[in-house]
Amino acid sequence: MIRIQNLEKNYRIGSTSVNALKNVSLEVSESQFVTLMGPSGSGKSSLLNILASIDKPDKGSVEVFGFDLNALSQKELNHYRRSTVGIIFQFFNLLPYLSALENVSLPLYLAGVPTNLAHKRAALCLEMVGLKDRMLHKPTELSGGEQQRVAIARSIVHNPKLLLADEPTGNLDSDTSHKIMELLLHLRKENGFTLWIVTHNPAIGSLGDIQIHLKDGKMLDES
Repeated sequence: MIRIQNLEKNYRIGSTSVNALKNVSLEVSESQFVTLMGPSGSGKSSLLNILASIDKPDKGSVEVFGFDLNALSQKELNHYRRSTVGIIFQFFNLLPYLSALENVSLPLYLAGVPTNLAHKRAALCLEMVGLKDRMLHKPTELSGGEQQRVAIARSIVHNPKLLLADEPTGNLDSDTSHKIMELLLHLRKENGFTLWIVTHNPAIGSLGDIQIHLKDGKMLDES
């Protein structure tokens, strides 16, 4: 289970303090699909960054499948990132000088997995996302949809229990967006991970088992 209690996050911009999250509390069971919606500046990415352990809250607690994120050392946080959570970014964040296979292998390299085993696992994940014949291509040789598929393969290569996606279709055309969402939901069903998606798209937001709406850092409702 993911348990968030009384979460608050503040940022300082010049002399101004911005309340990104205000007293956010919720619980999410394993393998659920959560959509996180709201206008720009509502706190969506802040919440995702805290779940990813990229950022820390100022108040409140966050427990993710047995990990108390506030209590972890830096070494333990690194283990959490490499073992439990996967992240998909809107702008792919692929390294341009590496092939698709090497980009997907990166998390395994960082975890100390031998190269041959990393490539074997990465190849399997690329096949899962329909890129069996594009493994040796670099990002500049791939379409936007193909690059996002590489990013998805990279995010699941270490078998995460939690997959976080920040506007994964925001930089894609409508047809490609539809295919990417179908792929993510298929992978969730096949692999059993919990999926959180930040989106501005009401059609995507309405698909969630849990639909969270944020405004000015506050959770408006949960359905």
